[in-house]
Amino acid sequence: MMAAEHLVAIALRTGRAKDKIQIQQFIESGVLDAARLQDILTQHSLLEKWKKLLRQYGEESA
Repeated sequence: MMAAEHLVAIALRTGRAKDKIQIQQFIESGVLDAARLQDILTQHSLLEKWKKLLRQYGEESA
């Protein structure tokens, strides 16, 4: 089983419409550990993509 933060990273990398919906569901559920997610996104060079997605959804952070 994968952690929610890893699933978000995979969905973010893939970037399909259904992946963005899944990411939004994770954000809304409140299950994401922000520090862990940031570490994972940084390791996989996805932090800028994450920030762009958050701006699209009007989120400050997750």
